[in-house]
Amino acid sequence: MKTHSSSLDRTSMLITAGVAVLAVYMIYKATIAYRHSEGSGLELIYTSLLGILPLVLIIATYLYRTTAITIDNTGIIVERNISPVAINYSDITSVMPLTKADMGLVARTFGNGGLFGYTGMFYNKKYGSMKWYCTNRSNYVLIEKANGKKAVISPDEPGEFIKDIKEASPSLKIIYPQSGG
Repeated sequence: MKTHSSSLDRTSMLITAGVAVLAVYMIYKATIAYRHSEGSGLELIYTSLLGILPLVLIIATYLYRTTAITIDNTGIIVERNISPVAINYSDITSVMPLTKADMGLVARTFGNGGLFGYTGMFYNKKYGSMKWYCTNRSNYVLIEKANGKKAVISPDEPGEFIKDIKEASPSLKIIYPQSGG
């Protein structure tokens, strides 16, 4: 079993820090407004939600963030604080390392675009719909599954990751994109 780190890129670190500061500010403002409120009970509920919602968002994205990627005898495991994602070798048709240039323009269709990483559903014209478990937008590894679905992960060292996955499952098809993607 080999574990590969998956570190946040600079953009994700800045977004995470910015959202945390904004959440603290909103909680502070909601607390002040709550203490000085003389309005209805409904007004107090709205004020409380203003402070609680950012905190819930931060906690949820933190719990589901990718912490590492493990290769074992049965497949790839996207390590998360809760609910790790296992992709069995028998479900994989190919693995493709990609650079930011290879990936090209990507649109987030439903998910998280930077808070503790990039997770959820994304789309681009070349590769179609993909489920991302990424922490940075430079070291992509695209995993194509037999059911037609695609997963994208971002190990810090994609070359080492590919070497280790080929060693763990020699029959796995590795595709290298042509440069200039």
